[in-house]
Amino acid sequence: SKIKIINPEGKETNWRGMFDWTEFVGADAFWYLAGQTKAESSNADEHFPWVEKNMSKLPELGKEAHNRKLKFGTYIISYLTFGHYKYKNYKYAYEYNSEKGGPVETRSISISDEKRISDIIKLIKIFNEIPEIDYIGLDYIRNALGGYELVDEFIQDMNIKVPDGWEKFNGARRMGWLANEKVSRRNIKLIDQWQWWRAHKVSKIINRITKEVKLKKPLWLFTLTWEKGWQHGQDPIMFSDAGMDIDALMLYEANRQQFDMLLDDWHNYIKKGQANLVLGNVVDWPLHQKILNPPGPEEFYNRLIDATKKIYNDGTADAIFIHDLARALWGRIKPYSSKEWMLASGAAITEMRRLNGLLPITAKINLPAKLKLKEEFSILLVLKNISNKKQKNIIIKPYLIGGEILGENEKIINELPSGQTQTIIFRGIIKLPAWEKDLKNMVAAQVKSDKRNATFFKYVTAK
Repeated sequence: SKIKIINPEGKETNWRGMFDWTEFVGADAFWYLAGQTKAESSNADEHFPWVEKNMSKLPELGKEAHNRKLKFGTYIISYLTFGHYKYKNYKYAYEYNSEKGGPVETRSISISDEKRISDIIKLIKIFNEIPEIDYIGLDYIRNALGGYELVDEFIQDMNIKVPDGWEKFNGARRMGWLANEKVSRRNIKLIDQWQWWRAHKVSKIINRITKEVKLKKPLWLFTLTWEKGWQHGQDPIMFSDAGMDIDALMLYEANRQQFDMLLDDWHNYIKKGQANLVLGNVVDWPLHQKILNPPGPEEFYNRLIDATKKIYNDGTADAIFIHDLARALWGRIKPYSSKEWMLASGAAITEMRRLNGLLPITAKINLPAKLKLKEEFSILLVLKNISNKKQKNIIIKPYLIGGEILGENEKIINELPSGQTQTIIFRGIIKLPAWEKDLKNMVAAQVKSDKRNATFFKYVTAK
């Protein structure tokens, strides 16, 4: 409740600023992290292992979203914990570190821990009964760190061939054997079995949640994307069969070449009817390799749109997500501004809608690719009504990042018949060179019709 946010107009506001930005980018929904486990002391509450301050405002947040015709979702970090302390009644996962003498306990709870599953189910039941919540989500629904404590269960379930004298191996030695087999990649079949078995185990957790809770709301999962999630013990088709409604794919932490390979991998694997994919990218310049050409926000946009077009082998994806508002406001965004990243986010949402035949009006920004500093220039915006009905009361607002819009900064078209075009002209000037951005400035426009923003942008060089 004490959070301070700079809204799209550049003014400081309270938590309602989260929804100001949601409307700014033209999104349909806002997803909020509510279930987080953080041991603040050695006497952490074992009965309710969740940060309570994240919970208290959920009905109010949801009500505000609904007042703005937005959907509201809450999600839980399932198996990763935070804080300097640990809960005594949880079983934690182990990774293997030979430099530290073998198995090392992590801050990730084991996916075999019965209490954790029970705690997650109890919290989901609470969310399920809050009418202001429309979606329920799970993040880190995997063995977030380590996982070698699962060795005995894995060996038994998958009938894995083990070394002679296995029954005499202690737990540490068994974990060491599995870690060595996995890291050395000598036995690819065993690695495939390990990936499949973990995905199957998590699928059973998902299925148990859906059955015990009797969910009234769609369930989404955040999942990783290397090797279609298999590398992380996740699988979209398996999870979908288990009861997942939405798979929010985290398509990040890759360079462009890796990203293209990742898309090809998914494209060759999945059809639209097999899993309901929502495609996500992260607002983070280093995770876009600090790219300047194209500019970071443009590369962010390009990846989302390429994924929308290519992820399925039989159609276009029909949903994306932006990860996330906190990063866009306070993260690793420089030299680009929050508004620049969010305009690119809005443009990605707009283009995704166009690709799915859901956009009523398109716009094209016409101006020279190269501009001179300290000289006024015209920004021509060509609008076209691509819907089958007349559009009325269309509001157009231009943006010039690093420059200034001269004269009118908003115009209204009273009506635009179906199939018709109209050109709107704004004036702008750029006075200072954007050296840190390779002299590139974003020119953008938002077109508001049917009470929703559509965003369009273009980068120009000014020197």
